[in-house]
Amino acid sequence: MEKSEFLALSETKSFVNWLSPRVNNNGLDFQYSMESSYSTISAAKNRYQWPPKACRFFTPEREVKIVAKSSFRENQKILDEIKRGLQNSLNNADDQQLAAWIESTLRWGGVFTAPASGTGNKGWLEERRSKGDLRDYFSECLKKLAVINDDSIRLEIKNLRSNAGLTKVYSLALDDFAIYDSRVAAALTWLVSSWAEDEGCEVPESLKFVALQARTSSNNKPLRNANKKIFSTISISHIRDHQKHLLWNIRANWLLNLVLQEQTKFQRGSNAITTLREFEAGLFVLGDNLNYARQFK
Repeated sequence: MEKSEFLALSETKSFVNWLSPRVNNNGLDFQYSMESSYSTISAAKNRYQWPPKACRFFTPEREVKIVAKSSFRENQKILDEIKRGLQNSLNNADDQQLAAWIESTLRWGGVFTAPASGTGNKGWLEERRSKGDLRDYFSECLKKLAVINDDSIRLEIKNLRSNAGLTKVYSLALDDFAIYDSRVAAALTWLVSSWAEDEGCEVPESLKFVALQARTSSNNKPLRNANKKIFSTISISHIRDHQKHLLWNIRANWLLNLVLQEQTKFQRGSNAITTLREFEAGLFVLGDNLNYARQFK
């Protein structure tokens, strides 16, 4: 579907009009515990904390140490540094430097993984390193992702890798590209469900965001799909899964950027969301666990 077609859909316009005031103004009514709720997405963003446990890793420039549950601002300083390094290595055609900055991104996000079921992001990056084709892949991929006017672009990228790990890399390498992980996806399924229930309509095919399996060893896994009858949950293992992930990442980018434009009409306080990264962080917090939030059948 073309971007202009998607944004012109009546359901897209309705959802954007419903969501826009809830970014910074009021009306969200999201219950995140037995006692507390968020009335705006910006209120959720203000409670952003990452990582869940203290971590340390090396970039090509220095050792990075992040204490557990660091604030949005503290994380943004680190991401700004990684973003500069990542973009410089892309411009300088240095495969090894590029690989090191990508590893830094994945380690920051807690997704430099090598699961028993497959190669994972770690294995994928090591294979690209050994073949020396990392910059070739990103040159082609980022060129196509930089200007997306049609979500079918996902079918044109050779050996596409799009998951909760690589979406973090794309979000730093590109402007106006949101991270699409299990938390952000969960928040979108909940927001679309809330809008549809408030409007008394069914969730349209164009807004049936895919949910992603939460990567956790806990037996009590957080709820990250607002309605499993409506939104499919995927575990990414096949090229078709990567293509599906990118499809919904693209539509999320289109939607969130439009909402950011529209919400400027409403009152905003000093902690208002004004950037895509802040918006994404608010969704990240909302989607951490939907167990206490409004439920849908």
